Amino acid sequence: MNIKFRNLSAVILLTVILTLAQLTFVEASEVQIQLKDKEVEVIFTMAFYQNFTSLTPQFLRANSAEEAYMGNLLEACLKTHTPGIHVGDFQLEARVEKNMLSVEARFKVYNTVEEDGRMGKLNLSWKAFNLSNPLTIAGVEVNRVGEEYVKPVLEKYSNPAYARVWNGSTQVEPEKTLNIVGNLTMLDLQPLVKPLDGWRRTFQVENMTTTWILKPEPRLNMTLTYTSENVTLTFYGRLNYTATVSVPYLAHAEGDIVYYQLGGGWEELYMAAMVVGLLACTVAFAALGARKRVEKGKRR
Repeated sequence: MNIKFRNLSAVILLTVILTLAQLTFVEASEVQIQLKDKEVEVIFTMAFYQNFTSLTPQFLRANSAEEAYMGNLLEACLKTHTPGIHVGDFQLEARVEKNMLSVEARFKVYNTVEEDGRMGKLNLSWKAFNLSNPLTIAGVEVNRVGEEYVKPVLEKYSNPAYARVWNGSTQVEPEKTLNIVGNLTMLDLQPLVKPLDGWRRTFQVENMTTTWILKPEPRLNMTLTYTSENVTLTFYGRLNYTATVSVPYLAHAEGDIVYYQLGGGWEELYMAAMVVGLLACTVAFAALGARKRVEKGKRR
């Protein structure tokens, strides 16, 4: 009877885990990199869901001194990828709920654009950065969320005799997740290391905008279950996002360098339309000629 009960409990726990792994949370996370008038604007919205630590609901906005300090840290971080880069107009705010921390950062990146005549070049070699410094607003940590809110509880409940940890639907050793969780930060775009020319590319004719889209693997997709004689606990941590790069021109990428044609790039579209039109006319005339030959043969 006890064996059957334990088996049933295991099935129920696995069902809960798989359900949590597939759960879609309301707050969307997105990184937008946009070229506007030779300036690059980054809008960074990241939502971290967890129930390891109950947070105090509140809205936080960094003051001017905090934003200047954070902007300098970010600039130093980006310069390790692209020397000469400059970060300006840095803003950071956070919304805190009991089981969710949402951070929005906005800033501009300078000295990454070159334009000559009708052509432009945008250098995005800095996009896969990781700002790992602690960042606090009114004493609340908003960047090193793994170390602050997850790792202490994970350490407490990491005994392999009682704990089971899943990454998505794959079981992993509890000890191996401690370093991963401890280094989890909100302002971490290392998954964007994939060269831009490997992202999905689209072009919107109505506003002449080229966009690249990437949905990296989740930064964290963890479920922890802890089962002892008297209690069963389930914890989760979720952090993932989608990234987009937008250029208001007809553009293409080579690695992390974007080349775009100023003035809209209508010439290529006209040429493409002419080629398609000529092909369509050729096919139509060929079909008409074949039809006339068939009809002429029937009359004979």
